[in-house]
Amino acid sequence: MEKIYRATCLMVLLLSNDICIFASETGKKPNLIEEKVGIPIHDGPFQPTWESLQSGYACPQWFRDAKFGIWAHWGPQAVLEAGDWNARRMYEQQAPWGGYDAHLKLYGHPSVHGFKDVLPCWKAEKWDPEKLMALYKKAGAKYFMAMGAHHDNFDCWDSKYQPWNSVNIGPKKDVVGLWQNAARKQGMHFGVSFHADYAWWWFQVAFGSDKTGDKKGVPYDAKGLTKESGKGTWWEGLDPKDLYGIDLSDERTKGIWHDEKERTGDSRYGSMADEISNKEYARWYCNKWFNRMKDLVDNYHPDLLYFDGGAGNYYPFSGDGTGRGFKSDAMQRITAHLYNDSAKRNNGRVDAVMNIKTDKGNALVLDFESGFPKNAKPLPWQTDITIGDWFYRPNMFYDTRSVIITLLEIVARNGNMMLNVPLNAAGEPDSGGVEVCENMGKWLAVNGDGIYGTHAWGVFREGINGMPGDNFNERQAKKVFNATDIRFTAKADAVYAFALAWPTNGQFVVRSLGKPLTGTGNVINHVSLLGSGGKLQWKQTEDGLVITSLPEQKPCEYAFGLKVEGKDLAPVPMIVRPWTDGSVRLLPGESVLHGNHEMGEKDGMAHVGYWLNNDDYLTWRMEVPAPGTYKMMLCAANQGSGGEFVFEAAGEAPVINVQTHLDFVEYDVGKVEFKQAGIIDVKLRPGKSWDRNITFRSLTLRKM
Repeated sequence: MEKIYRATCLMVLLLSNDICIFASETGKKPNLIEEKVGIPIHDGPFQPTWESLQSGYACPQWFRDAKFGIWAHWGPQAVLEAGDWNARRMYEQQAPWGGYDAHLKLYGHPSVHGFKDVLPCWKAEKWDPEKLMALYKKAGAKYFMAMGAHHDNFDCWDSKYQPWNSVNIGPKKDVVGLWQNAARKQGMHFGVSFHADYAWWWFQVAFGSDKTGDKKGVPYDAKGLTKESGKGTWWEGLDPKDLYGIDLSDERTKGIWHDEKERTGDSRYGSMADEISNKEYARWYCNKWFNRMKDLVDNYHPDLLYFDGGAGNYYPFSGDGTGRGFKSDAMQRITAHLYNDSAKRNNGRVDAVMNIKTDKGNALVLDFESGFPKNAKPLPWQTDITIGDWFYRPNMFYDTRSVIITLLEIVARNGNMMLNVPLNAAGEPDSGGVEVCENMGKWLAVNGDGIYGTHAWGVFREGINGMPGDNFNERQAKKVFNATDIRFTAKADAVYAFALAWPTNGQFVVRSLGKPLTGTGNVINHVSLLGSGGKLQWKQTEDGLVITSLPEQKPCEYAFGLKVEGKDLAPVPMIVRPWTDGSVRLLPGESVLHGNHEMGEKDGMAHVGYWLNNDDYLTWRMEVPAPGTYKMMLCAANQGSGGEFVFEAAGEAPVINVQTHLDFVEYDVGKVEFKQAGIIDVKLRPGKSWDRNITFRSLTLRKM
């Protein structure tokens, strides 16, 4: 697992994680001809093309309803206790992440004891899949995903096409099969992740050597290794090519590279060119990969298949990014095979899910690694996220509140959360991992009605505070929330409003559920607090739904769910009321965001950044306290060269010129005329001259 960000721009973050400047990406994208994999697939409704998959597939209801799954991102790399990618990093002497040093300390130099020699050390001697699955079920997970093979190319099942597998080496067990049996017994849907499309370039470091020290220039174990080299050793009869691939160093000169810095430098893709010259090896590896996947589908019939890869067009053998070097229809073909297999076993109904990190619309379910999209999405999607690191390392940080609030961030946006609870090499979670699972189960027992089977509402949030993305660590645990930070879900005739903290003033206020100013709708019949049997006192005004009486005892420890039942429940804009001095302050947290820009927070104040599209805008419903002329004071940061907003209000549209300031500064930007008092809708949008480096914090209107 590794997050890889590619877009039409690169973001250089300054001041905070949410204020950014942009620079153009260099280099050209490869334009490869897609080759066809000549291996038959199941007959059925789907052909191995994106067009067929997009026109005929719909995400199954079980996945839409499940919302929460648990993943065991577990395999032989857990042995080193050095976190993610350590099968590669053990060969990277000068890299900062310490995998080389950890391997040296445990096993010796990688010229003698390489990753192939780590494999027998994975014994899984305390692994009890049925006990663990009972824990995951108790945690509230509705589906489970096992590791099929990581980038290390080691199959964790009785693999017909990869002899380097867990039945032949290490645990001497069909790990995937035993996980599957345990999940089925618990009534949970079962998935498998597969990451080995990386392996044909990922292990290029294993063909290298130390660059400094006593072992400088001494080849690591993969260099020159052949099947014959194994005679008389524990791995006799196995071909190292099946594990490490082949040495691609000659691709530095023979391959086609679009970035000369990668050709001559330390490419993250080893020696994998944008277009590989060794097409024979590419086809061999691609066909082998496909046969392994087909074997997995045909013998284990997973409900879900997950493929790794960076965000962008980076699915297996896409010819780009993590799928670079060679382009084929392998991804479309295995997806069609999975769906056809599911249809064959379910009387024509497709109950299978395919996850990748490339948005292919209806063809599959989009996945986000260690984060979530800025706004709610119309189609179901998934976040895969881990506690600490992807593979086990000691002393990881565990915090249940962070996991629960992140689950709410995801479900409110129409997504599912797949949580990795790391297991050590023996096959056990830390006590902290057990505690998180048990606490999740307790929380979902109280609040599950507002999670399972829900969908996104008309707005997904209130309040300025959001949970940071990334894998769980101290940063999320330190994040402060209050009772005005709310996340919404909905189903049938109910809206669920989850306050991320208990109120200090004895009442909840949900501003998006206020009375409409005109017309009908938002008829509330009943309000209850999930997990509490007491009757609530509440009232609905133009400023929101106000719960005026709360039980003395909180129903749970973390976020608190209000169930609001009624007719035609739809979000209404919050009314921005004047301050005591008569001024009106328009803040991001009280706006409606239209588009893909994102609300962030710095120093306790919300702002809107990532304003990449000129069609994105903000709207407010505000009260004009008195007619007259109002001075406009803008607070914004702009690391670019200028730009302008247009403020549309009461028939006027003054242009606001934005100054260049690295940090947030408030300054006079002109005036606007209001002819009468009352409640009006206003809009802030980019002008003709626009700089996407602008980050908006507030617009204050003061009567002159």
